[in-house]
Amino acid sequence: MAELFAYIEWSIWHNRNARKFGTVTMPMEMIYTDAVQRLQEFHSAQDPPLPQEAAPHPTHWLPPPPGFYKINYDGATFQDLASAGLGVVARDSDGRVIAALSERIFLPPTVEALEALACRKAVAFTIDLDIRDVVFEGDSETIFKQLSSDQPSMAALWPLS
Repeated sequence: MAELFAYIEWSIWHNRNARKFGTVTMPMEMIYTDAVQRLQEFHSAQDPPLPQEAAPHPTHWLPPPPGFYKINYDGATFQDLASAGLGVVARDSDGRVIAALSERIFLPPTVEALEALACRKAVAFTIDLDIRDVVFEGDSETIFKQLSSDQPSMAALWPLS
């Protein structure tokens, strides 16, 4: 309803300006019909909502094998602040948190670049903790495939090594 009201207001304003500057105006009885048509056209031009996809990873945390540590990492964007954040959590095989970090960073150009930075931060954090026998887990399939491949990547990401 508010959208229709806005279109009607715009049509009245547009008609007033057209009359003031001597251009073609719309008959007043047509303003409502024109506003309804413009609103319908606007709605039909909108992209349909994207389907919600299931999470590509388990919805609950799974421990690493006995004697190993699991390093979970992720990136998040804060569009309203024009920045991003990285998070890393290290847990032992019993699920106890042994260390964690979060860091606010500049906003990378792509989500893939953000995930690559989160992965690199997780590796550096693991080295700083001086722990071995680790399992890394993030939610970017693209980053995982690039790290697992023997082929050089042509992706527009910063080097992970």
